[in-house]
Amino acid sequence: IDVTDDSLASVALDYYSRKGPKKYEARSLYYLGLSYYYAGDYNKAIVELTKSEKIAEKSDSIYLAFAKMLQANIYTATHNDYEALVNFRDAAVIYSRLSLNYYRSVSELSMAKMHFNLGDAHRADSILTNLIVSQEVDKKIKVAAMTDKAFIMTSQTFMDYSNAVSLYESVFRDFSSSYMLAKDYWAYSYALACIDRDEESRSIVSGLSQIDSSGTSYYWRYRIEKIKGNNSEALTMLEKSVNKNDIEVNKALKQ
Repeated sequence: IDVTDDSLASVALDYYSRKGPKKYEARSLYYLGLSYYYAGDYNKAIVELTKSEKIAEKSDSIYLAFAKMLQANIYTATHNDYEALVNFRDAAVIYSRLSLNYYRSVSELSMAKMHFNLGDAHRADSILTNLIVSQEVDKKIKVAAMTDKAFIMTSQTFMDYSNAVSLYESVFRDFSSSYMLAKDYWAYSYALACIDRDEESRSIVSGLSQIDSSGTSYYWRYRIEKIKGNNSEALTMLEKSVNKNDIEVNKALKQ
């Protein structure tokens, strides 16, 4: 349950701030911050999480890591990828020290995404590769690492389309296509087009186009048409992508 009401956490904070122990004061501050996070009030959330962090540094390592993770999620939501990366990295170090391997791998997966967003695709790829080959990583984390690595391989940084297709098809074969997001299917269709598996690529694009009309969808269709030399159609798709993105940005600004 995503609790947006701060009343319960406030009652707990009032009690533990007066009577202790300190670790429960830190936890109360964390849950107060969490309630603000769920309510969408990120400024208030950061204030309480910062207070929680200062107390947890001396009394409660696991909630120190939780506070770091939640701050990282807030920075991700507000597109501050650098601060998000710093907090995900700090959390990963703490989880590793506590031998909490699941939480550590979640942090590392998020770190890889931040590195990619910040333009360091090679560092992102290195983290994802370690998660994929590890025997200790949870299945969902491993699959997410595989699809993220394949997505990077379709970017203009690596352009390793054959291996990207192999990774996506490993997800289909060994896990489930339900783990694939729309962005993964678009990247997969593009990678297929790049290795001349055009019929399969067109089939995926045809299905996706029925359910996804975002600016991102037109961008991938632009890339597919461009790689095939269909410059006129590529330009049309690029224009639609720009127009659609402008509409989506303006809509977000008005909210």
